[in-house]
Amino acid sequence: MSRLQCCNMRFFKNLIPFDSLTAPQLQVEIYTKWQESLISIEYRLIGNTKQLYLPHKQRPRRVIGLWESTCFEFFIKHPNGEDYVEFNFSPEGFWNCFYFPHKKAPLKAFEAYSTPDMKLINRNDGLSFYVTLTLEQLPIHLEQTAQISTPCVLDNRGKLSYWAFSHLDPFANFHNFESFLPISF
Repeated sequence: MSRLQCCNMRFFKNLIPFDSLTAPQLQVEIYTKWQESLISIEYRLIGNTKQLYLPHKQRPRRVIGLWESTCFEFFIKHPNGEDYVEFNFSPEGFWNCFYFPHKKAPLKAFEAYSTPDMKLINRNDGLSFYVTLTLEQLPIHLEQTAQISTPCVLDNRGKLSYWAFSHLDPFANFHNFESFLPISF
């Protein structure tokens, strides 16, 4: 795994589809900026995004099951622990935050996290989804290192494709810690 350094720092990484034969012909890029206690993430989709199911923007609210359609995700964990946090974001403004004290823990929303800043921007070459998160609200303690993953699910008119830094299992699995990237801040 490559190591990412940060502190008022940006990094860039491409996501790859689990199955390139069924995935839409897009390029998915992740741009992340870490500044003090804020994480800003841009999911940039380059290509014909008109083929994707993108519902109209609504008032932000928590929803479970966003991964059943177009959904941008963010995972963060302490490198030496089993507990982690998962965020789900929908282009329509829905979101949720889940805390897992260990792998295979039941899905449970972490209600103490307040609504993040999210926006979807159409671009000439595709679209960008932006989200800003506050580290201080997380239920895990991070000192100067963490492991992250920024996968997404894209709904190509009913066909779902799964995009991540890497795919290490015989099925799409965003919860495999070995596919997370280590960072220092």
